[in-house]
Amino acid sequence: MSVASGGTLKGEIKWPSALKMGAFFGFFQAAMPVLGWIFGLSLKKHIESYGPLLAFFFLSFIGGKMLYDSLGKKEEPSCPCPFETCTLTLLAVATSVDAFAIGLSFSALDVAIIPSSLIIGTTTFLLSVLAVKIGVEGSKYLGKKMEVAGALTLIIIGIKMLSEYFK
Repeated sequence: MSVASGGTLKGEIKWPSALKMGAFFGFFQAAMPVLGWIFGLSLKKHIESYGPLLAFFFLSFIGGKMLYDSLGKKEEPSCPCPFETCTLTLLAVATSVDAFAIGLSFSALDVAIIPSSLIIGTTTFLLSVLAVKIGVEGSKYLGKKMEVAGALTLIIIGIKMLSEYFK
C-alpha cells in the first residue's frame, strides 16, 4: 500500500506524508496484537469470521476509487488521497486485522506481547516509509501506470482477504 500511495505523489517524495503513513501503519500493526492479546481467545471466532470481509470492503472501495480517479480525465484525482487521515486510518485498520488475530494466538501461546508488538510496529514503520520512496521513484518512470498498479494491488489484496473469508 505504501508503494502504491507513494506513486500518487507525482515524482517528488513528501517526507511528512511518508512519515505519516509509516506512523499509521506502524502504530496499528503494533497496537492490534496488543488488543488481540487483551481480548484473548474468546473473540477469536468473531474476528476470524468477519475480519477478512471488512478488509475486503475497505481495500476494494479505496482501490476502486483510486482506479477510477487514475483512469479519469481529471488531472488531479479527487481522493481518497491515501495520505489523508481518514483514508490512512481505514487502510491501516484493514491491513492490521490479521495482527489482531496474531495477538489472540500470542495470548494462548504465552508470548511476551510488548516486545513483539514493538518489533512489529517499528519494522512496519520503517518498511512503509521506504515503500513510499520506492513508489515515488516508480511513478517517475511509470506515471499513471503506477497509480493503476497501486489501485489494482489494493483490490487484489481485498480479494485475497475475501477468499480467506470463504475458506
